Amino acid sequence: LCGVIVSFAFFPMITVNVHAETATEGSRVMVSLGDSYSSGEGIEPFYGQNESTADKVKNQDWLAHRSEKSWPGRLTLEGVNGSMSQNRNDNWFFVATSGATTDNLTHTQRKDYDIDGKKGSRYIDKQLDVFKELGDKKAEYVTVSIGGNDAQFTDVITKAALSFSFNPGLLTDKLDSVWEEFYYGIDGGESIRDRLYQAYCDIQDAAGAQAKIIVAGYPKLLDPNGSGFLFNERDALINDSVSRFNDEIESIVKSCKVDGMKICFVSVEEAFDGHGAYSNDAFLNEVYIGSKSQDLESSLIVPSAYSMHPNEKGAQA
Repeated sequence: LCGVIVSFAFFPMITVNVHAETATEGSRVMVSLGDSYSSGEGIEPFYGQNESTADKVKNQDWLAHRSEKSWPGRLTLEGVNGSMSQNRNDNWFFVATSGATTDNLTHTQRKDYDIDGKKGSRYIDKQLDVFKELGDKKAEYVTVSIGGNDAQFTDVITKAALSFSFNPGLLTDKLDSVWEEFYYGIDGGESIRDRLYQAYCDIQDAAGAQAKIIVAGYPKLLDPNGSGFLFNERDALINDSVSRFNDEIESIVKSCKVDGMKICFVSVEEAFDGHGAYSNDAFLNEVYIGSKSQDLESSLIVPSAYSMHPNEKGAQA
């Protein structure tokens, strides 16, 4: 795919070898952009989490919930010793941010926090600014997962799971609204589909014509064989929406490729089949009611940001 040769050595670690013919070993660069599925939301430790609260609320890595065990950090480039996470800020530049939308590639992202007596807001840098920071270095590969927050799928599930259990019609109505926005936008606004196409164009423009863009899809979230009392018969409706979203992303990527971009789509659905949240061997976190240790805001009733995100096995897969 996209000139990438991938080899898998299953648990405890997946190795992905990326081959290219042009760059010298010392200058080989991969950049990882995107949302929580790339940042590693829900998989501790996050970079900066061992700092004092006063310091970590100033630390963009911690605010972004960039995990030391994220899947992009497990990738390898041939000729570079170790994984990308072992070569951070030399051969690997990691700016994916939990909660990011397509807009946050080119605009700052606000992060609110309220923990341990510290309350405030800070802004995460525009993700595409990373290419300016590279200076003379050029990215060979860019990995990205983006669009899930534009479509509000995680928000739909985590914040409204209880309501949907008692009133399943709410889920159907919400998903219909999301698809309306995907194709047509809201009140004359840009559609999610158009935003995604523009996002890939913006990445190629910022990274340069030499960069190969690897777009990762999203896993189906629930296991049809048992997903807890919150979902049950609604599993198929949610999973089908995720698969449909992946199909749309792949279609947009194909359009970009026809337009001359160096881009490819990689599905993760097969790797997660049978391992949805609440399954016996789950690759995704279930919905956690109440905050976890590194959530940006403390709460006893609001679902944790860790909810419905890949766990460590999911990152490996």
